[in-house]
Amino acid sequence: MKSKNENHGLSLNFQRSNTNKTFRQAFASYFCQWKNAKVLIGCAAAWFFLDIGYYGTSLNTPVILGVIGYGTPTTKGNQKIFDDLWNRAVGTVLINLAGTVPGYWFTVFFVEKWGRKPIQYMGFSFLTVLFLFMAIFLNDLKTKATTAFVIMYAFAQFFFNFGPNSTTFIIPAEVFPTAVRSTGHGISAASGKAGAILSAQCFAVVAKTWGFDSVLYIFSGCCFMGLLFSFWVPETKGLTLEEISGENEPDSTKLGPYMETSTPVSHNAI
Repeated sequence: MKSKNENHGLSLNFQRSNTNKTFRQAFASYFCQWKNAKVLIGCAAAWFFLDIGYYGTSLNTPVILGVIGYGTPTTKGNQKIFDDLWNRAVGTVLINLAGTVPGYWFTVFFVEKWGRKPIQYMGFSFLTVLFLFMAIFLNDLKTKATTAFVIMYAFAQFFFNFGPNSTTFIIPAEVFPTAVRSTGHGISAASGKAGAILSAQCFAVVAKTWGFDSVLYIFSGCCFMGLLFSFWVPETKGLTLEEISGENEPDSTKLGPYMETSTPVSHNAI
């Protein structure tokens, strides 16, 4: 005879096995339909291209400001090291206060008024134009208009956050039905982090090999690609999760809860 604990373990293993099986079925049946797959691709690709630009700039703000000569210390020795680090920190804080933080608050205020997609469209559009302009006129900006460069860079950080850096993680949390919601969001987030890793590893190499203007051209192109893939993403403003996923509709194509599909083994089984 098997003990009660052994039977309980068998029951849990059986449930896990069936849960995994039914999850795979739910995932395959939902995303094998193009109308659903393209939403996942749109979310993942938009997040991927966003993070190339966002992490490429946010992780390298001191380097980017150094391109125009901001904060270059004139002192020597240990004082030069301190001044260099201090200037980098101050420059980063100023950019964050001028662009990053206000951008987030604008999103908080407008996301339910305008919707997710308009904010994402707007952000990607402005970023495409800003990076393209900075790339084309980089030499003039470095020598004749450093203040204008800093202002445009601050605006770029503003439209990252009053734009796709906020909406790309909101939308995947809403557009998928319960059975695959966390997986859909996880795939989208992983795609974004792949873009972040790629950008972090390649920023210095590209800037050294082809020049900083090439980096800006790439960021502009990535933001434009993010804009294009955003057209595959639905609007979710003002809708409940059930309304968005269609789980309220009495049809046979919806995905119901997949956890409750198996009968557990009795604890009294031999």
